[in-house]
Amino acid sequence: MKTSLLFAPFWALMCLALLASSASARVVVSGTVMDGVTGEALFPATIRVGGTNVATVTNSDGRFEISVSDLPVMLLCSHIGFRTDTLSVRSVTSVVFALAPVMYEMEELVVSAEDPAISIMRKVIERKLLWKDKLTSLKANAYTRITLRKDSTIVSVIESMSEAFWLKERGWREILKAKRTTRNMEEDVSLPAAAFMDNFYEDDILIAGHTLQGITHPDALETYDFSMTGRRKMDDRTVYDISVSPKSPRSSAFEGTIAVLDEVYALLDVSLRPNGSFIFPPPFRQFDIGFRQQFRSFDDMWLPVDLRTETFLDIGILGLSFPPIRSEQVTRISDYEVNPVLPDSLFRSKKAVIHDVSSKSAPDSLLESAGVVIPLTAEEQLAFDQIDSTATLEKVFKPKGALARLIDDDDSSSRGNRKKRAWRTGFNPRAWFNRVDEAYIGVQPQLRSSSGRTRFRSEVGYATGLTRWTFGGDVRQRWGSLNGLLTRIGYRRGSSPRQSKDLYPNFSASTGLFGGEDYYDHYWREQFVAEGSYRVRKLHTNISSGLRVERHSSLAKTTDYAILFDTIQRPNPAIDEGDLRSLTLKATYDEDLGPAAIVGQKKLRLWVEHSQPGLLDSDFDFTQVRFQADWRFETFFARRMMPNTLDVTLVTSFSTGGLPVQRFGHLDASLERWHTPGTFRALHANPYEGEHAFGVFWEHHFRTLPFEYLGWGALVRRNIGIIVFGGHGRTWISDERLASLTYSPQYVDRFHHEIGASVNGLFGLLRLDFAKRLDTSGYTVGFGIARIF
Repeated sequence: MKTSLLFAPFWALMCLALLASSASARVVVSGTVMDGVTGEALFPATIRVGGTNVATVTNSDGRFEISVSDLPVMLLCSHIGFRTDTLSVRSVTSVVFALAPVMYEMEELVVSAEDPAISIMRKVIERKLLWKDKLTSLKANAYTRITLRKDSTIVSVIESMSEAFWLKERGWREILKAKRTTRNMEEDVSLPAAAFMDNFYEDDILIAGHTLQGITHPDALETYDFSMTGRRKMDDRTVYDISVSPKSPRSSAFEGTIAVLDEVYALLDVSLRPNGSFIFPPPFRQFDIGFRQQFRSFDDMWLPVDLRTETFLDIGILGLSFPPIRSEQVTRISDYEVNPVLPDSLFRSKKAVIHDVSSKSAPDSLLESAGVVIPLTAEEQLAFDQIDSTATLEKVFKPKGALARLIDDDDSSSRGNRKKRAWRTGFNPRAWFNRVDEAYIGVQPQLRSSSGRTRFRSEVGYATGLTRWTFGGDVRQRWGSLNGLLTRIGYRRGSSPRQSKDLYPNFSASTGLFGGEDYYDHYWREQFVAEGSYRVRKLHTNISSGLRVERHSSLAKTTDYAILFDTIQRPNPAIDEGDLRSLTLKATYDEDLGPAAIVGQKKLRLWVEHSQPGLLDSDFDFTQVRFQADWRFETFFARRMMPNTLDVTLVTSFSTGGLPVQRFGHLDASLERWHTPGTFRALHANPYEGEHAFGVFWEHHFRTLPFEYLGWGALVRRNIGIIVFGGHGRTWISDERLASLTYSPQYVDRFHHEIGASVNGLFGLLRLDFAKRLDTSGYTVGFGIARIF
């Protein structure tokens, strides 16, 4: 008796635990939805738990699974064109919804000047403005699945579930609860669910860099043509079927069909795809994407309950192509809570996934539970069962073509297995040819710490014409927790271009070897430099100052050799020889968009150099200020991924005192027939130079727009575009200084004006320029790298 009393508390606790477990257990109801007349699967149909916001949708086979707290439960199934069906589920069995089609009785046709779809959409937009102002926050459960295919075969599946939070003006944040992938994907992949879903009730929808105007945008009636195509019934209510197309094919907009529910004037269903303005540059050869989305009412707010996306992507350039990629995305949002109070801590991070708890337990355990996801199709289930870890996407989508061998399939894996080293070595070859050095061959070994904070670099080379060795090196060290402070000490002894070589490195300027005229003049320089700089990352700004100790001497031309045909190069002019000691100040603002010749820049550069005899016995007395601005402005069709752009380059330099010729300012010319933005295309051989300089270079990239207006679709698909450009500027040399020069500089006592046009995107990589001088006679034709972006 005492023993039984001792165990009584234990049995009581066990009973309570069982009762609690029973109370919290979930019941999974599964079933199918079909047309009650034809027996065809209905997709996507919506299944909702009566009296709650718990809902799901069917998969492409018409199947669904939904988790409920207990039985019996009332399920409601709806689909446009059918009468909503209600079933009371009392046991765990597979249920079947056979929805009855609802026939629409045509009303008397009234002819009017305005399509009835326009007045309907006007009311949709008005109603949206009313309820959207009341929507401030959301909480929901989100699920998404992406299925990748090569041709028609599934090669990967990725799933994720999250608890999602939305705040007006801040967007979605998610706590990832579970994730599951086929075995050929990386374990650390995290896929947002709600943030990965487009809402087609929004004013603007961002898709792959394009900002497309939504069909319920306040200005949608000015952008779109809406046309009534039919009427259907959903229970006893009318659903209007409306076709959507942009008034202009050049608008960044959608085309397709939508369904609107009468009386409340709300979107029920959309089936849309971007119109013909959805254009991408090489290496994209084709990018097609289509969307389908349903909406339902939650507390009088019309919110998306799903999204289904189909994408086709074909990437390749001359000599390199990848197998086309197909993907299907299905997203479901359920269990909405409208306007809940959300903690500020959720939105401190700008990242969509603010917390990933799926890695703390079996990452796919929740997704393997029935009733929490949109059921896998038989093909997707087979992919999970059969795809193994060796079938990586790198292998599946292995490129082909002559350039494919340059891509190392095993690079990422070998990189992961490589032991971390404290120091990394590098080895850069250096070679060029000009009329002074003749052939120059050299190397630049370097040693860099794994953290990138310390770098040692050296250089050694030999110029066959000068029969001299070049050598030098520098040491760079970054300091601070953010590596914002940089110090550098360096030395170099060798020949150097007299003109600045920001645009043309020595190698690319080696046109004399092929019969062209040398672009640069050269002099011999021994240089010691010590400088410090500080980088303010948030402001995209870098400021540096330094000391230069240099010795300059003249060099003579050593060769006229050329491979293709004989040419006589101009003499290499003498410089102002002596010891130059100077202080420098540099300030740079750079948003780092990419290479200027390809994508344009937003960059400002200021350079100040001061030298005087009292500064370490300098032989020179001058101050020079140089400034360059490269800026890109978006002009027309800003909604596109690649809007029309205006690129402007401003170059100016000013000096006081006796500026040596090796510090003259320059306005660059084209490199023979090779044209580069920021230069005078109609000026060849060598640049303008002077004590002062001012130049403005601009080009407006109309992209494919002219050919879109002309209806030349073949050129548009090949991303052939038109660029209009111009250049204006001059240099100044005082009469006294001009008379003292021992050579004839590239100098004209007037402004150079030119204008031209380019056919851009030839073979995907080149542009053909036609430039005309305006200040005098003359024109030129040349090539350059295409403005791809």
